[in-house]
Amino acid sequence: YLKYMYKLESMRLIWTISLLLAGTPHVSGDPDVPGCGCPGTTCDPPIGPSASLDPEACVFVLRSDPPYFFEGITNQSIPVCDALDADPTFQSTFGDTATPYYYYGSGDQSLGPYSPNGFLPIYLLPSTCSEALQYQSSCAGTAASMAEEGADTAGALLKGKPIEMLEQRYESNTNGTYNATDSSIKASYYGVVDPLGCSMGSFPLPNSGTKLRVTPTCASRFNDNITTGYDDSLLLYVVPGGDDDGFLCDAEVAAEYTPVLTSEDWIEPISGRRYMCYDFVDEGQAYSVLTMSLGNAPCDGPEPPPSTSSGNTRGSGFGGYFAISFAVVITMLADFVHI
Repeated sequence: YLKYMYKLESMRLIWTISLLLAGTPHVSGDPDVPGCGCPGTTCDPPIGPSASLDPEACVFVLRSDPPYFFEGITNQSIPVCDALDADPTFQSTFGDTATPYYYYGSGDQSLGPYSPNGFLPIYLLPSTCSEALQYQSSCAGTAASMAEEGADTAGALLKGKPIEMLEQRYESNTNGTYNATDSSIKASYYGVVDPLGCSMGSFPLPNSGTKLRVTPTCASRFNDNITTGYDDSLLLYVVPGGDDDGFLCDAEVAAEYTPVLTSEDWIEPISGRRYMCYDFVDEGQAYSVLTMSLGNAPCDGPEPPPSTSSGNTRGSGFGGYFAISFAVVITMLADFVHI
């Protein structure tokens, strides 16, 4: 397989972390995925300089091929996930009517079937999971356009009571040095996670001088005995360290750590809608890692038939589109190194 190393050499973030401590998956009885109930118009425009990826569910409007978003969703006032569930194009791409695929493994072995899945967003916030979910459900994350009068210089000042609460907390934890006009309180990235590839984000945290590595991947990457999506599982690693501390897509490196979240942790309040969140504390500051999925889950597939001789087949290699998205990033240098 081709390995793709993603190195993020310089980023301005406003939250700090020097040592990642043991945390716990979040357990909740929410009636829907937080943010799924926000109107489709909240996600308008879906792409472009003024596009908003808050709430996190707005990422589901995006796709990796032209026109790069599902058309007609962001002009609807109904909940964004309802609009996508009712959209035949979404269903045939990432939903119930999508065609499962197979791919060639080592020795030209056909592996699968796997269900096509959309982007997997991962958000990191200086808050508990409960507070992060409250923010998502508030539908208050609309970005301010650069054209709007009074918009901050970065063009994406977040609004709403939950975000104000987090801003006030961060300001108190930084002795009043937090400045909402030149930094953001959250970091996020999104990408397609499938068995064909793996990626790692390494985030320098300048306030503490440490780094955080984040890798979502499929369990089949580390276990040759897993040959179908039905038996596979999503693994999400969140561990301290930078690129020099090891590439988490390498089995020998990943073996030193335990994923903080897996497919077993999905909370699915409505069929086809799922989320999971991980709480941890660093130097007295609460943090959370929130991810969610709509339609087919990543690293998943139908139970294989007795004979798997038909279906779409993909060659080995990287099969997804990987994107890094920061709400307000003043300095970012992304160096993509292919190995």
